Amino acid sequence: MYQPMLTTNTVPLYATASGKAWLATLTADEAVANVMHNGGFKHADAYGPNVIRSMDGMLREIKVTTKRGFGIAVNEAEFGVSAVAASVRAGETGPALGTVSIAGPSARMSEKRMQELARLVLRGTAELSDLWPLRFRGATSATMDGATELA
Repeated sequence: MYQPMLTTNTVPLYATASGKAWLATLTADEAVANVMHNGGFKHADAYGPNVIRSMDGMLREIKVTTKRGFGIAVNEAEFGVSAVAASVRAGETGPALGTVSIAGPSARMSEKRMQELARLVLRGTAELSDLWPLRFRGATSATMDGATELA
């Protein structure tokens, strides 16, 4: 049974695997602006012991996340919870549409297990990214502002 310890319904992007995966799809300036717009690191002590606590730390983590292709969080959003996540994108380099993540107890999420789960998450996001254009194949009309009516 899982009993979350969080006292808030929101968690900053830099504290979650999904948030890191999404931030890694942005430019560094966009990621910084987003984190600062949402409060920066002033409440970092409210989260897990491994949470990122500085902009330099976040930018380093985003760079690593970009290189490896998925985000990880170990005892960051909450002590005892680890996760791996990757972004679903519109095509290979398009904007992020969402994320897929797997989370579990840190005691069961060894580095080896997280690598195994990362392969599954990456496969899932690749499949979803491949499917994304299919939504528009049934389009019947487009308006001047880009909105599309689907059949």
